[in-house]
Amino acid sequence: MNTLMKLDNLNRIAVIGCPGSGKTTFSVALNKILKLSLYHLDLIYWNKNWERMPTDVWIKKIQEIAVFSNWIIDGNYIETLEIRVKEADFIIFFDYKTYKCLWNSVKRLFHWNKKIDKIYDRNVTLVRPSIKQQTKLMNLILKFNKHQRHQIYEIIIKHNKQFIIFNNKNEAEKFLSKIDLSDDN
Repeated sequence: MNTLMKLDNLNRIAVIGCPGSGKTTFSVALNKILKLSLYHLDLIYWNKNWERMPTDVWIKKIQEIAVFSNWIIDGNYIETLEIRVKEADFIIFFDYKTYKCLWNSVKRLFHWNKKIDKIYDRNVTLVRPSIKQQTKLMNLILKFNKHQRHQIYEIIIKHNKQFIIFNNKNEAEKFLSKIDLSDDN
């Protein structure tokens, strides 16, 4: 990744990966550069008390957003992944080690009140997840590589999308630093 990345013709970017991989933090930083509409799936899917949106309403909402002219959508909800990938111009896949995602998730929980608004770059009313909810998330992270990783690759390949894979935070940060929006050819 020594050259500048030309992203000026990419209007729909899906940021996907395991929970705790840094998708939201990255998406906020990417949005500050590209100035596209930014959608955090966690903020759409969950209400402030961590109650889920009904499945039919959830899928319809993602279908509506996916056809908008520009967006960055961050999140990995597998049941709507194909909808987002099909409409995306570019896919960014955070393929981090399980232990790193677990660690990031634990850190986020302990710093919830201090960091949640900063992470989403806006005022967010999500309460701290309960221990039960956090345990479910940890289990999802532990099972991610076995149950979802291959599905993600299959969906990206099926739709023949341009994509990049980050295996660590340094790769993601380097990518952000190499974005070029100039009109020079």
